[in-house]
Amino acid sequence: MTEFTVKQALSAQAKFTSRDVIAAFTKRMINKSEARSLLIDLGIASADVSYILSRAEYKRLWDMKEDRIAGIKNLYRKGVYEADTAKAKLLALNLPSDEVDVLFEKWWFEKQGELAPTFTKAETIRFVKNGKLTLKEARKELERMGYDNKHIEIYLDFDE
Repeated sequence: MTEFTVKQALSAQAKFTSRDVIAAFTKRMINKSEARSLLIDLGIASADVSYILSRAEYKRLWDMKEDRIAGIKNLYRKGVYEADTAKAKLLALNLPSDEVDVLFEKWWFEKQGELAPTFTKAETIRFVKNGKLTLKEARKELERMGYDNKHIEIYLDFDE
């Protein structure tokens, strides 16, 4: 058997492939020199290793940029970042301004779709009785819960 065939057979038995090495490199589990060494040990030509690792480096950078975008989105949607701050952070990633605009339009609609938390019906009534909510605030809470006017009038009609 040739040395290449032996290496191929051993890697197949170990269930360890070049794909595993590239995945580990892309996920920053191993560095470039470790990946290079492992790929050469698997029988991949040195010239091919350089090409493969350069492409994996692009994937690594893309993944990192996607993670940063996701982090900015998360902080914007949770209200930690104001729109201007989030846009500045995105532009600092060298994203084109039209892409930033598209992301913000999408995120804005997602943010609008999230409902603010409400109290339960029992909490709302209790808070009115304790003076922590006005009748107007309680009405608004019950409306956000989906109650119609008839039910709201009944729930809020009590002797103080």
